[in-house]
Amino acid sequence: MKKLIFLLLASFLGLPLMGQFTLKPNQLDSLVQLLVDAKEDTVKYELYMQLGTAYSFANPYNASQNFGEALKLARKIGNKSRITYCLLTISYFYSQTGEPAKSIEMAQEGLRYLEETNNDTSMPLAFIGENYEAQGDLTNALDYTRKAFKVYEKGLRNKIPLDERGYPAGPMRLGILFEKMEQLDSAEYYAEISYQRVLEKPLLPMMPYFLLPDM
Repeated sequence: MKKLIFLLLASFLGLPLMGQFTLKPNQLDSLVQLLVDAKEDTVKYELYMQLGTAYSFANPYNASQNFGEALKLARKIGNKSRITYCLLTISYFYSQTGEPAKSIEMAQEGLRYLEETNNDTSMPLAFIGENYEAQGDLTNALDYTRKAFKVYEKGLRNKIPLDERGYPAGPMRLGILFEKMEQLDSAEYYAEISYQRVLEKPLLPMMPYFLLPDM
């Protein structure tokens, strides 16, 4: 039963965030032309982000280039919300292209910005944990995933607005990690929490990239 729960949840949560944001060639051409014509840095930033997201799986090199330009502009503009938004998007991109060390680096920086502004840190903490797991470092993976879970649970108790796209992911990841570490009682405990959450609250559609409050 435990393995079945994990498989069901993974099938829902494994849907790529960015994979759902695809553009036809003529739409890509239009974005590129808009970028050529753009004068304001804020407009260029948004267009680079859209291009990076659109290229994420079709052309990872182009995606990386566009995300890199977006991050440069975000730093130039100096808006912390844009910087964080960009860092976490790039972190997710690197996690999907099999570059966990780069993903951790981006997520760690995004985490620092969120901590400075007292915003929800559960998403970057979860990213970091997942990427440590990808590297085979289960100790750090468990540490960061636990932190993510605690932050999210505290937010729920205090009725703080949270990103609900990963609603069952925290306990699911903990269950998987405990199973890998052969701590089966803990694995089953968190698997049951994940299962109950899916029953109580259907998963929301995933968006192309992160929506963060202004900072």
